[in-house]
Amino acid sequence: MKIFLLLVLVLFSTGAHSKIYRCIDIDGKTIFKDSECLDEENLVKIVTYPKLKTYAEPNYKLHFHNLVKNPAFDKDLVEWTVPEYTWWEKKVGRSGSGAAIIQAVKPAKNKYIYETSLEQCVTLQGNGDYGLSADLKLAGLPDKTSGVRLNLYWYKSLDCKTWGSFATYLEPKRQGGWQHLSRKNLTPTMGAVAALIKLTQNGRDSGSGKAIWDNVQFFPLKKSYAPVKTAKTDDLPHLASRVNLIQNSGFSASVQGWYVSSGNSNQAVWSMGAGIGALKATIKSSDKSLGTHVASQCVALGQQRNYTLGARFLRDTQSNQKGGGRLRLTWFAEGDCHGAASPIWRHADPEDRGGWQSLVVEKLVAPAQARSARVELIQSVRGAGKFIGYWDDVVLIPEA
Repeated sequence: MKIFLLLVLVLFSTGAHSKIYRCIDIDGKTIFKDSECLDEENLVKIVTYPKLKTYAEPNYKLHFHNLVKNPAFDKDLVEWTVPEYTWWEKKVGRSGSGAAIIQAVKPAKNKYIYETSLEQCVTLQGNGDYGLSADLKLAGLPDKTSGVRLNLYWYKSLDCKTWGSFATYLEPKRQGGWQHLSRKNLTPTMGAVAALIKLTQNGRDSGSGKAIWDNVQFFPLKKSYAPVKTAKTDDLPHLASRVNLIQNSGFSASVQGWYVSSGNSNQAVWSMGAGIGALKATIKSSDKSLGTHVASQCVALGQQRNYTLGARFLRDTQSNQKGGGRLRLTWFAEGDCHGAASPIWRHADPEDRGGWQSLVVEKLVAPAQARSARVELIQSVRGAGKFIGYWDDVVLIPEA
């Protein structure tokens, strides 16, 4: 039976007051907090005001166990990292409570896109998927919907400063009034211990309007409460060293064993490339640069944790535009390339020249809990035209 929580209006004593300290940290960032500034921080201002009333719409459903601190901005911008062009206002939230306001500055035409973001780093709990949601009101419609977003990143460090990777984003419609943005079934990357939530406005595309944020929620789904299992590979086979794990690595007569993608802009087929069997990939574009997946294969790992990745690439002389490619790999916590993933930032890219080229990525170390890996071939074209390439002799080799 589903339980719906009804919020009751709670009125704190009008005689009680709260103090909010506005501090500047060593990096020059503004931080609002309900405790005194640290020795290495500079105090800018102390704001004292009666403790706030807590409001909510009738029958407004709350997600269980929200990991975000000060999610409804009842305590100013406490717990959020606050840059310039962001501020707090009371009684402008969805239910008449406080809200966070962002109004990014439009940069000069010769400058890079300027983004202003309110950020909070939260620690993950348990082992499973998560949900993300927030309420947003646009005071002035952006030129593009991408001008206002909630971005989410996974991190392998508790302070959200190292080993980060993009997870997902929430984007509003170009319309007035409050909008509820949400997404569920978000699986952290393998080894992630924290998530960074960024309420972002893009100065280039925001149309000089304001973004009003409220009720930010990031919460584990039910299965997330299962304890994190100790990583073991004892049940995995011990693979012979220097044996290639890729099936049909040389494309001798077909593309069997590979997932090959084809569409209006890309085509990957078996071909006799330079007199030998190979995967021929053609990438086309009518106006701009384009990169896309060409082919991939999932392989089961053994007990070994050290691997070498490689392939050969040839630029076809029939290409009428410059282009490139990429050989990359992603680890997975479960077999058949399912479960939590961990992308590898090291990769190999061919040069835009003639002749066969050898692409090699050595000394790849699989995470302790990785049980499978996906090898992926990427190809691109750098403008209007077509770029044709041949792929051959793809290898993933376990080392001793």
